[in-house]
Amino acid sequence: MKKWKILYFDLVKLIKNDMIWGLLAMDLDVRRAEFHAPDATYSEEDLEKALGEIDDADLVISQNFSAVVAEACHRKQRLYAAWVYDSPQASLFLKEALYETNYIFLFDKMQLKRMREAGLKNLFYLPLAANVERLSGLMIEDEEIEKYQTDVLFVGSLYQDERRSAYLMQLPEKVHLEVEAVLQEQFGKWGGQAKQFRALTKGTRDLMCAALNQDHLEEYSFDPVYLVETLILCRELSSRERIRMLSLLSEECRVSCYTTGQDNDGTLSRVEIHAPIEGEEEVFKAYYSAKINLNHTLTSIETGIPLRVFDIMGVGGFVLCNDQEECHELFQVDKELVTFSDFDEMQEKARYYLRHEEQRIRIGIAGYERVRDCYTYPIAMKTMLDTVGKEL
Repeated sequence: MKKWKILYFDLVKLIKNDMIWGLLAMDLDVRRAEFHAPDATYSEEDLEKALGEIDDADLVISQNFSAVVAEACHRKQRLYAAWVYDSPQASLFLKEALYETNYIFLFDKMQLKRMREAGLKNLFYLPLAANVERLSGLMIEDEEIEKYQTDVLFVGSLYQDERRSAYLMQLPEKVHLEVEAVLQEQFGKWGGQAKQFRALTKGTRDLMCAALNQDHLEEYSFDPVYLVETLILCRELSSRERIRMLSLLSEECRVSCYTTGQDNDGTLSRVEIHAPIEGEEEVFKAYYSAKINLNHTLTSIETGIPLRVFDIMGVGGFVLCNDQEECHELFQVDKELVTFSDFDEMQEKARYYLRHEEQRIRIGIAGYERVRDCYTYPIAMKTMLDTVGKEL
């Protein structure tokens, strides 16, 4: 592989070492930019800083897409590779995402299709990964295992949003009723059953778009319908599903949740709700210590597998995941991770694997081995560089 000079940008809201780790593991010439780039709105000063950083770089890389980095690379005619782990990432709807100097890697095949339809060039599919080498050195004391040990663990947002709730409530009654009907129809359906996109009638979509305050979104090229579906419907559906899942599981076993959310109406009274875990290593200790790690995929991620799943499997944790199309493409379901397609199946499988410890441990080990062999950062970085290398 050619000895390129690679420049890596951290983003203001995302400073992680995993991609750098993967690049250095390949013995590449990598420099980390001193400037932390915003992902969306940027100033002329930001652009000047980004331009100054890339003078001697052959290739620029970041985790998630940054508009200012894309602009700087476009002006300097450097190739820019961004591996996106949000779906969708809002900055992909900015004009800078259209530059042909961009190489954008997405982990969700349906999102890839949608972004191609939106006019983006040089889009590629790349599943997410775990930093298995780093995690293999994680030291976990007995008291830490005891601290995080639980039957079912969920780490993540409950997507409770008072502004979204107020927006839904102020819609005309007819529109509100149709939205509620769609949410109820899609509620708790996975494995290709949910059809939350384009489920509303045109009249309702138009009224919802008109009611959406888009003053701060004038720079974006969002389809307003897609914006309503992802920011309103998908997040509302995800919030309701996550709360329902935790509530149901807590009826039969000990459930721990680390989140910014609150139990506002007593629905989660049996769930042990904790503040978010501080420190990246601590999150992995929690994944390792739990008997079952619950994954619920944000419903705007239509087919792909979120980073949480790879992180859990990277420490040998057992994953119980809502069924996603790509679970069956990337893993052996029920041998490396376990999926469910509705609430009943979720409860049934949680109950079964809590009672069958040996099977649970074997699945955790097999999942770890699959991630170790196929979905690590050096493997992903090689795929990315082989793809971009055709142009260098």
